[in-house]
Amino acid sequence: ARLDQLEEELDNLRTALGWALTTDLEAELRLVSALMWFWHIHPRQLEGLDWVGKGLVQAQTTGNPNGTPINPIVWAKVLAAAGVMHTNELQWISAKDKLEESLGIYRELGADGKAGVAFALEWLGWNECIPGNYQHGVVLLQQALDLAREVKAPFPIGECLFMLGIILNIIEPGSPEARQCMNEALAVLSEIGDPDGIATTYRFMGLMAFTARELEQAQFLFEQSLSLYQQVGNKDAISGIYI
Repeated sequence: ARLDQLEEELDNLRTALGWALTTDLEAELRLVSALMWFWHIHPRQLEGLDWVGKGLVQAQTTGNPNGTPINPIVWAKVLAAAGVMHTNELQWISAKDKLEESLGIYRELGADGKAGVAFALEWLGWNECIPGNYQHGVVLLQQALDLAREVKAPFPIGECLFMLGIILNIIEPGSPEARQCMNEALAVLSEIGDPDGIATTYRFMGLMAFTARELEQAQFLFEQSLSLYQQVGNKDAISGIYI
C-alpha cells in the first residue's frame, strides 16, 4: 500500500527532488536514499540512480545551495543506496566504489554507525558474489551478519542469510548450511513483515529445490514467491519466476 502511494505521488516526488537540488541538497539526498526500495521494487532503479547521481555530483562540485555541510550519516546513507542500485544493475565497479566510501564513513561514526557498517558490508559481499568472487563475498557477508546480529538489526540479518544461502548453494549445491541459511532468513523476514524479501527467499529456495529435482516443492515455492512479488508490484522479479 505504501509503495502504491509513492507511485501515485511520483510526480510530486520528482518536483520535490528537483526543488531540493537547487534549494536544500541534503533534503534531496535524504529523500532519494529513503526511496531506495521504491526505486528497486517498482522498479525505477535507473531513475533513482539518476537522482542520486545529480545529488552526489552537485555536492562534490558546487556544494549545498544553502551553504550548510551535508550530515555524514546522510552522505553515508546515500552512498550505500547508490551502491545497492548499482549492484542490482550489475555495475560492480561503481557499486564497490560507493559502498566502500559509505563503509568508511560509517566506521568513523563508531557505535552510531554499526548498523550502517553491517549494511555496507552486506552489499559489498553480494557485489563480490555476482561476478563470481564467491569466497571473498562469503567472508564479507559473514562479517555483515555477525555485526547485524550484534546490533540486533533484523532486516540486514534476513538479507545476509538469504544471500549466504544462495552463494553457499552455488559453492556446494544442496548443502545443509545453505538450506539452514534460507530457513533462518525466511523466519526473520516473516517476523518483520517484509513481503519482497520473503518472495526473494522463496524464489531462491525454489531454485534450490528445482536443482535437487524436488519439483513439486519447487513449484510451490515459486508460486509463493510470485504471489508476493505481485502483491508489492516487483515487475522485474515477476518476470524471473518460472512455474
